[in-house]
Parts: sequence; structure tokens; C-alpha cells
Amino acid sequence: MKKICISIVLVLMLLTSVIHGAGIRLWVSGHFVEGEVPPFVENERTMVPLRLISETFGYQVEWIEATQQVRITGDKTIVLQLGVAYADIDGMQIPLEVAPVVREERTFVPLRFIAETFGHRVDWDQEHQVAIIGEGYVAGQGTEVAETPAVQEDEEETVQTSRKEPFIPASQFANGRIIGNKKSMKYHCPHMRDYHKVKFENAVFFDTEEEAKAAGYVRAKQ
Repeated sequence: MKKICISIVLVLMLLTSVIHGAGIRLWVSGHFVEGEVPPFVENERTMVPLRLISETFGYQVEWIEATQQVRITGDKTIVLQLGVAYADIDGMQIPLEVAPVVREERTFVPLRFIAETFGHRVDWDQEHQVAIIGEGYVAGQGTEVAETPAVQEDEEETVQTSRKEPFIPASQFANGRIIGNKKSMKYHCPHMRDYHKVKFENAVFFDTEEEAKAAGYVRAKQ
């Protein structure tokens, strides 16, 4: 009986180590990306090392020691502060559900917020614990057992669902300015029908219609 108990304990320890070792994986535009420290989930949000984000997408990252802030620059500039659940995006304050933290001497930031602010699509494969950025991910890819028969292309299961994020209208931060939609390349004036329907992460702001047209945007329908 004693040997059986010891065997059960060893099996449980092995299973636990496998489960923890698997962790969360990050898939970006066709391949898995790994850093020195794995991502983790905090308050139902995937947190990733800042260095992994900067190296993967080529964003410029600056650490401001005096204020414990991080500045991430792409087509927008995001400023985050350790332990503070707000982000500054091009001078506008946006609430965060999870504040940046330091773990294992690495700064971790909320993946979805950063990626979507810069216009990337983000999904989540719950079964395989994979955070997905971009198109084309197939559920379970990269986790197959070698002897598993190949699946026909038309039978592959593409992940369609994602974690639901609150809709943040760009008009909330426009201060009466014209809003350009980077996806449709149309601009909306405050009196227009769809002015309040543009998501913040897709938005760019203009002071005049001439400025919007010069940037390549066309006027949306009333």
C-alpha cells in the first residue's frame, strides 16, 4: 500500500510539472514566439514581457527610470506606468483592466491592449492556452503528437472566438475633432451618423477636413 501511495504522489507531481511547464503560448502571424520568461494571465488578461512585444513588432521602447514608466512608439505612442491602471495614448488617458507589473525582473504589459491599440487582431484559444495575434491560426497547431494523422485542409478548425473587450468609442477622446477610421480610410465629423461608432484603436484625429483629406481620408456618408 505504501508503494502504491508513493507511486500516486510521483504521478501527480509529474502531471503538475507538465501542466505548469506548458503555460501560455504566443502565436504571431504564422509562428509561435517565445521569450525568456513565459506570459501569464492576470484578471483574465494575458500579460507578456515588454521586450517580447518590442522585438516581435519592432516598436521603439524607452524605459523612464525616474517615473517608472515605459514609452512604446509605433504609429501611436503609449506610455504605461508600473502599478498604474491607466495608459496615456498620444496624450489621452485610457483605463486599463490590468496595470503593468514586474515579474522575474521583467516588465509585463497587457498583450491585447498593446496589440489592438496598434491595430492588430487578437484572439484566444482557450483549449490550448494560446494568445493569437494576426490571421490564419489553426486550433492546436504546434501541439500535435507525432503519430496523429494529418488533418485535411478543409477540416481544419480555425479559431473564431476571442475574449470580449469593452467597446471604447474614439469620440470619447476626440474633444469635437474629426475622427478618421484607419480601416475604412474615411473620416467622420461630429454631426455624422457613425461618428460614435469608430473604435479608439482604429482612430486618428484631425482638426480640419482639409487635414483629413491631405492624409488620404475621404468623407464618410452622412
